[in-house]
Amino acid sequence: MPVCGSCEEEVTDAILYTVCDKHYDFGCAGITEAKYRRLGERKKKEWSCHTCNFNAPTTDAPLPSTSSTSTPPTLEMVMQRLDSLSLQLAPLKSLEVIKSDISKLKTSTNNIAKRIDSLEARVTKVEDTQPETGLLNNKILQLESALELKDQWLRANNCEIKGIPQKHGENLFDFLFKVGQTISYPVSKEKINFIARVPARDGGKTSVKPIIVSFGVRCPARALVRLLLSATRLFTAVASDGTTPI
Repeated sequence: MPVCGSCEEEVTDAILYTVCDKHYDFGCAGITEAKYRRLGERKKKEWSCHTCNFNAPTTDAPLPSTSSTSTPPTLEMVMQRLDSLSLQLAPLKSLEVIKSDISKLKTSTNNIAKRIDSLEARVTKVEDTQPETGLLNNKILQLESALELKDQWLRANNCEIKGIPQKHGENLFDFLFKVGQTISYPVSKEKINFIARVPARDGGKTSVKPIIVSFGVRCPARALVRLLLSATRLFTAVASDGTTPI
């Protein structure tokens, strides 16, 4: 059983110092067992007893002064260091620019996405109204056909009279009554829808505008035209100088 190198008592659990090759219990070694157990292997091998520490050679030589061997920094060195730091920080500015560009791109992308959503919504509305559009187109075609038939019917009731000189303040109703009396076909105002002068369809060759008479029914118009055509020479004596044939 080992003997403590300090108190010379037998110990069951002791520290072996590699320098002097002696055993010491934890009390004589000046360290607790728990603290010793936490030491690494290198620390345990370098651990020495009090006697070895006391007998270790010492030197009175002063420690080298770091201030005497180090060179103080110059302004040039400081500027070089600042330039180096500036070069290291330069990429950060580029990163800020890239970050700003990405933010702008994200904003533009969001705006485009909103516009696409709006267009899709409008297209959906148009597609939803397509059946109604087809019905409306059919209705328009029906109305156009009905209007064309109505227009043809109205034109069949019209009578065009040419060769009547135009006067300021003329009364076309009175003139039509006189023409009816001349050809022995009285015309009442109740049978007339309207009477007016319209531009001639000869490219402006005739300065006198013809008269259009629209009757409410077709029979008076046909009868008036037939009687006018049967008259060999019907002059405008009823309205002017009597020299212009109708």
